[in-house]
Amino acid sequence: MPGTTFLILQSPTGYAVGHIPRSWTTRIDHLQGGVTGLSVNAAGTPATGTLVFRVVFRAFANDNKNVDELSTCGSIVIDGYKSAVAKFDRPLSSQLGDRFDNVKYWLEMEFVWRSDCSKVIELIDPPAPIFAEVVQA
Repeated sequence: MPGTTFLILQSPTGYAVGHIPRSWTTRIDHLQGGVTGLSVNAAGTPATGTLVFRVVFRAFANDNKNVDELSTCGSIVIDGYKSAVAKFDRPLSSQLGDRFDNVKYWLEMEFVWRSDCSKVIELIDPPAPIFAEVVQA
């Protein structure tokens, strides 16, 4: 804006993931069956590369006197697709909910982008956990 000392910046339209780890933490209000995977949605032109991830699942109960922590690592190959899913080898879950009321669940997801073509990949929204389907008897 001419004649002013203001600077107008436009915020990014998505979430950039590059060679430096980028993390998100998500609180899970109700957990039945566990977290079985992740889904990601790329923005813009489909990229080619690999999203490498580490996921840490934590459950806190009994005023944080009882804690469960599980983790898994993996990768999601992005080859021109805008959406991709990674399924874990085993669900991330806790038995603390069977023994205590008011269990708090948290999921920490950390990502790094590896590609020969682009330094970053832009995601439309933060990666989302995929939950196990629970069959009601």
